[in-house]
Amino acid sequence: MIPERSNARVQYESFSYRHAEEILNAHLAIKREITSALEEVQEARVGKGADALTPRIVAAFLARGWQKEVRVAEDQPHEQRFDLFKERVAIEIEFSRYEFLSRDYLRFLSAYNGDKIDVGVLITHAESGLARVKQKAVAPSLARVKADLAWLRGTITVPIWVLALK
Repeated sequence: MIPERSNARVQYESFSYRHAEEILNAHLAIKREITSALEEVQEARVGKGADALTPRIVAAFLARGWQKEVRVAEDQPHEQRFDLFKERVAIEIEFSRYEFLSRDYLRFLSAYNGDKIDVGVLITHAESGLARVKQKAVAPSLARVKADLAWLRGTITVPIWVLALK
């Protein structure tokens, strides 16, 4: 269950796929922005409204100069967009449904192959973070992401740093 204290901050664990964290270590200012933005977010349930978790995360990044809803590719007729983008780093926030992860992987891969990003960052749930959601069976999690990326290793060649909220 989510702590009732209003000052509780989210905690996270990370997983580096295809050396994503090492790539971000070469761009330490961006990596620090990512971690400090998450560390300032107050705990909340997943859902709708300004007090929900996703809007709180987005606000923390916007305060640091990240762009919201940036198109994956300008020269394509479709309207695929990253949740957040800055300096060749794209962020996708995925808390609601497991099947949406594949869309996120393809966005990262398309932008990586098009030389728009160096690394993707995926923010989702750790196993313990599933307490935030009502329908745990359909929610994405770090275990599911790891299984996907192991299975798709030959296809998903983009480095992805996964930050899983506890």
